[in-house]
Amino acid sequence: MSQPSRAAGSTRSRRARHPERSRRTTLNLPEELLREARTALGTTGVRDTVVRAMEESVRLRLRLRLLQRDLPDLTPDLVERLRQPTMTSPGEKDA
Repeated sequence: MSQPSRAAGSTRSRRARHPERSRRTTLNLPEELLREARTALGTTGVRDTVVRAMEESVRLRLRLRLLQRDLPDLTPDLVERLRQPTMTSPGEKDA
């Protein structure tokens, strides 16, 4: 006997993307703001839009915390050098 297929927005697929505990709730969301958020975030569903907006707000807070630090030695050149791989390939000698 075959099992019924799950919808694209099923609990299983949502948990796969966000395996941590989640809370079921009901929200009254302004339609126009939801539409604008969907467009800005490139999402389609309400849940995806709300989750993405929460993720973005957390990342923004972290970026703002970084901006508040005084890092005078952190120049664009240094950032670029820090992004370069440091391991050498087999057979290569360290510079």
